[in-house]
Amino acid sequence: MNKNIVKIVSSSLILQIAIAISGFILPKFFIETYGSEVNGLINSIKQFLTYFSTVTLGLASASSVALYKPLYKKNERKINGILAATRIFFNKTGFLFLIFVLVLAITYPFIISSSLKSINIFLIILILGIGSFCEYILVTKYRVLLISDQKNYVVSRITTEGVLINLAVSLILIINNVNYILVQIVATFIYVFRLLSTKKYVHNNYSYVDYYVEPDFEAIEGRWDAFFYEIPRLIINYSPIIFISVFINLTWVSIYSVYNMVFSSLFMIVSVFTTGINAVFGNLLAKDSESISEKFDSFVFIFNVINLVLYSSSIVLIIPFINIYINSNVNYVYPLVAIGFTLSGFLRSSRLPYNVIIEASGKFKENKVPNIIEAVVFLVLSVISIHVYGVVGILFSSAITGFIRNIFYIIFVSKNIIHRLPTKSMLMYLYNCLQLVGIPFIITRFVKFQSVSVISWIYKAVIVVCLSLAFILLLQAPFNSRHYKQLTKRIVNRFGRK
Repeated sequence: MNKNIVKIVSSSLILQIAIAISGFILPKFFIETYGSEVNGLINSIKQFLTYFSTVTLGLASASSVALYKPLYKKNERKINGILAATRIFFNKTGFLFLIFVLVLAITYPFIISSSLKSINIFLIILILGIGSFCEYILVTKYRVLLISDQKNYVVSRITTEGVLINLAVSLILIINNVNYILVQIVATFIYVFRLLSTKKYVHNNYSYVDYYVEPDFEAIEGRWDAFFYEIPRLIINYSPIIFISVFINLTWVSIYSVYNMVFSSLFMIVSVFTTGINAVFGNLLAKDSESISEKFDSFVFIFNVINLVLYSSSIVLIIPFINIYINSNVNYVYPLVAIGFTLSGFLRSSRLPYNVIIEASGKFKENKVPNIIEAVVFLVLSVISIHVYGVVGILFSSAITGFIRNIFYIIFVSKNIIHRLPTKSMLMYLYNCLQLVGIPFIITRFVKFQSVSVISWIYKAVIVVCLSLAFILLLQAPFNSRHYKQLTKRIVNRFGRK
């Protein structure tokens, strides 16, 4: 199992690095070749499409939970029944998604403030929408099986190849100043075509799988609970760009997207360390393992160190990076936006271990109402604050609601899954928040950024990360001595075997 986790995490890390590289390179070329408005348009449309495609998430989560036990017991009949029900539901919701794309393509040009031609906006939505629809209908049902069977590394490998091919083709077209609509047509369909390898892998390695047997809808009856559990998370993640495009303009969408690109990449890297863990905890819960509390604590400790290092470093490095990255007549340097993204991103990633164990246990129903309340409060605060504080208002609305919701996650998991008092976890959460604020303040006393080149930024980034790691390990030590001893023992044992 340990080797499998390493395989899953390493392949996912490679995927996130590929996505991050693509995410850093393509927007820069788009902005410098086609302008901030085109970059803002494409990003806003992608957010709309991602927002609606969350109809898959409820079913995907419910299907995964339902598949853990039959996969563990090799119950092929049960597996096929669940997969058949999954296929039918994906097909039905897929056509709803297609209708949404058509409605968005017709209406969006009239509800945003843009100098771009309406026909161009219509075509971009149609191209990106049809690409997403093809991926949704043709690929997702196979991913569900592979992820549930701890074969995330297969999905990651195929997706990585698709991302890199997409990047290479897009760059060739942009450098040759090809029309941005044609760039999206070619890149989108090359990416989707590559993903069809997922289907081929399942057919070659799961000879018993049949998506056309009698569907077992009862096994995924929790799909709507899972759907309403997931939807608020996506509302919070993707509604800001929608609000900015409607209430401000596409130039600010582009500015937001550049910061979001950095912090989305950061979030994805942090998320790598939870990849595949759902299935591990799902198997432990299926076996009624008594060690789940101890394993969860070890997981949370390692995750928190990684999370703190990355976000405490990012708050120091982000503005110097933006100064180097963007060459535009539009100002992209907004320190309050950087702080808002850091706080919001840190608080949302802090809940990932709790999301993992909730999803592994299938306790969606118990958490859907608190998630919906969080999303509603966030939307209300955002609509009010965007008119007063602009983008900064949305980001701090996210930070406030995220901070409060995390407290309720900790209480729920402590009481209902690992069965203990939440006091220690709560205190560590508050202590971690204080470290996020304090450590960057200390680091900036040692590391100064004036005018920097790419090389000097990389050099100073290494120093910042090392200082951050040193401070965090020092500050975590008094409260996590047991985890330090366990980690040291594992390293010594592994080194000794070699």
